[in-house]
Amino acid sequence: MRDAVLATALTLCMCEIHSGADLPRSWRLHLEGAKAILSSLPTTSHSSPTSPTSQSGLLERWYTSIEALAAISSKGLRAGDLPPLTTSAPGTPVLETLKEEVFLDDYFGFCIDLVDGFKEIGAAAWERRSLSSFASSSSAHAMLSEEDLDTEARSLEQSVRDMIARDAALPPRFYDGVREKLDEEVVREFYLCNEAYQQSALLHIYRRVMRLDRAEERVQACVKRVLECVDRIRPRAGLSPYIVLTMPLFTAGREALGEDRERVRSALKGLGEWLRLRNVWRTLELLEEGWERTDEPQGMSRLIGPLRIY
Repeated sequence: MRDAVLATALTLCMCEIHSGADLPRSWRLHLEGAKAILSSLPTTSHSSPTSPTSQSGLLERWYTSIEALAAISSKGLRAGDLPPLTTSAPGTPVLETLKEEVFLDDYFGFCIDLVDGFKEIGAAAWERRSLSSFASSSSAHAMLSEEDLDTEARSLEQSVRDMIARDAALPPRFYDGVREKLDEEVVREFYLCNEAYQQSALLHIYRRVMRLDRAEERVQACVKRVLECVDRIRPRAGLSPYIVLTMPLFTAGREALGEDRERVRSALKGLGEWLRLRNVWRTLELLEEGWERTDEPQGMSRLIGPLRIY
């Protein structure tokens, strides 16, 4: 019964996301409902479920995939759902999951340790906004100093770069039974999708935590690498990472310059024609609106990947 209710909440959440709904916080209400249901179950690790291919495990993975992207949205998650940020020595990995066995989740399209990475980045972005705000009601909640947050940002960057280097040296594993169902080309596409999400995580660190300029070399290198990865992933029937490319395309598109904007536009048009989802077209609309402005567009913070944020 609980699985049925959880599946219903998640289905309603996804329907609101995919429709590009104009009702404020509508998808978040369903996500909160799913969170409440999961909280009533026996304690498990959402980012690494005990039986990921069981019915309950699949539902937990479904929830986790939405929560991970919500964590890096402009509104982020509730304070209680974000990991606490603490200072660490330079060079010390922030993400403890780097020490654990890591799987490439075929539902996410990226490795499971990046789930905690997105939450860390979302928490750090919240801290940066708090420190940058002149409003005492906001800045009073900041836990870290500028120096502490700079150290945190460098540690986050190094952790994500460690993930990229690790996966390049030894391709990540899939859950039991998944790899055997995929041909070699699709497996390579999942590896590319995984890196596209990792590069997107770096973009969030550079722009929202470090506050680097859009034209900075590290930012543009990430944009180009995301597009290189996406260009090598093709639409196909069956299990494919092509359908989860909206988030990295939007993240790269926000920072794209010159000809790279046309590459983002072309990729999103192709994705929109394949998926026929309003949210993909709305993603492109927001990017187009932002590209027309010379200053930082306010509207572009309303969407992160497949999520319309309020």
